[in-house]
Amino acid sequence: MVGTVLATMALLAGAWAGSLPSSFAQRPEGSGTGSAWEGVARGSAAAVAEYESPQGDAADSLYRAARTLLGRGRYGEAAEAYARLRARFPRSAHVADSYYWEAFARSRMPPSLESLRQAWALLRTQAARHPGAATRTDADVLAVGIQGQLARLGDADAAEAIRLRADLAAVPGGVPDLAGEGRGEGRQRQSREAADSCGLVERENGARIAALGALAQSGSAEVLPAVRRLLERRGPCSAGLRRRALFIAATKGSEEAGEILSSAARSDPDPDVRAQAIQWLPQVGTDGSLAFLDSILNAATDADLQRQVIAAIGRYRSPHSRNVLRRYIEGPGRSVESRTMAISALTGRVSGEERPRQNVNVNVNLGVNVSAARDRTVGDTSIAQDTATSRFLFGIARDSNENVAVRAEAVYYAALSPAVRLSELAPLVRQRVGAAFDSWLFPALSQRSEAGALHLLMSVVEDTSDTIARRTLALRNATDQTGQRRGLAVGELGALYRRLESHTMKVLLLDIIASRREADAVDALIGIARTETDTRLRDRAFTGLGRSRDPRAVRFLLDVVNP
Repeated sequence: MVGTVLATMALLAGAWAGSLPSSFAQRPEGSGTGSAWEGVARGSAAAVAEYESPQGDAADSLYRAARTLLGRGRYGEAAEAYARLRARFPRSAHVADSYYWEAFARSRMPPSLESLRQAWALLRTQAARHPGAATRTDADVLAVGIQGQLARLGDADAAEAIRLRADLAAVPGGVPDLAGEGRGEGRQRQSREAADSCGLVERENGARIAALGALAQSGSAEVLPAVRRLLERRGPCSAGLRRRALFIAATKGSEEAGEILSSAARSDPDPDVRAQAIQWLPQVGTDGSLAFLDSILNAATDADLQRQVIAAIGRYRSPHSRNVLRRYIEGPGRSVESRTMAISALTGRVSGEERPRQNVNVNVNLGVNVSAARDRTVGDTSIAQDTATSRFLFGIARDSNENVAVRAEAVYYAALSPAVRLSELAPLVRQRVGAAFDSWLFPALSQRSEAGALHLLMSVVEDTSDTIARRTLALRNATDQTGQRRGLAVGELGALYRRLESHTMKVLLLDIIASRREADAVDALIGIARTETDTRLRDRAFTGLGRSRDPRAVRFLLDVVNP
């Protein structure tokens, strides 16, 4: 039973991401920067007490203080604050949501049966007393995660709740909306009605899938034939049963399993079943399953289907799958979106979820986040060592007739690869293709160990005919120290500061020097503060020195105050 429950939990609880919901606000609107708010932001008990004072809406203040403690990771104190809110202000408009937030806080505390049971009880109380609370949909998601943790700790009631939720999953429209779509009492009522109409069938389906799971664990050769028979059930209450049966088939990793999944992906009447069959085909990993996906991809015209199939092919991570993606990228009539998705899958960055988007807007006053592109790269970095793929991507990147978005998608991994020489990348640096392109090319250059890569970036930094935005981007990457090389030394940064003519770039460079931990960074800031005639830049150097807390900086600043 425990094995079946845990397997079911893995299928049903995937929507619980374990992070603060998007509705959570780190700072309440209109809070400003006053001492009370800043004290609460530091978790000060005295400040919390001040926020509870009768000077304003005390309930609202306590609610905001509790949310701040939660955002600071002080979960025990946050839970107590939400409980105190209900005790002191039982008629407050915040009471309904306070159950959810206290449960959320308790679920983040070190896991124990006591804290998790309290969290689960809070969510049940909210459902009973405040069914219309704004956080009710989030509460359903949280409940799944809490039940899962309790089941792992041996709580029988939680394990049974998960089993019942698994039974409900086979009811069309009967699963509580864990993704945050279709909110409202109407959907919940439809779920209950569907569950009532399929009650007996669902109890039978629950028994079938439990038995099938036990059969799979036994190693019996009858598992896949049993899956085939279950997939023939096409009644209105059987979609959930078929999805779970496909999952068990995918664990077998055989040609027969691949045929079963392919057949379901092609002909099952339920779109969710078809989508899950496609998603699990890479787990089978056979040549036949890849050939099937290839055939679907070349015939697909629906963008969602293309996205699903491309993501699945990318998870094979084999020379054959890469060839499939290359042929697709080169094929006629492909949309820009599908080609960029295929390039992303080719480099191992597609995991089945929506592909992360990069923000290519450059704020020349604050600089750009150099790690944005690198943070997005979570896939198979060995692609940089695949000469054939790297050369293929470079061919796309340098094709001036190609769509810029497609070129930008290709250039990062191409530029990372030693198979692409710096002398080949230099023309791309000089061409000024566009911000999106540079925001991938420059971080790749910052990861190269050759000195020539730094020279390419610095050629942009010191080119006064280029735009400030592009020069700023190049400077950020030239001074980045997370790659294979250490970037410019502090002494070189100081010399560069004296050569720069742009106020914006000098501000950025001062911040970069101030962020360095080498001892000579303080010396460089002192030198700039002594000689800089621009008062705004001089004051920024003072600020950098103050933040360093270095004794030399303190002595210098004292000398300025009292010459």
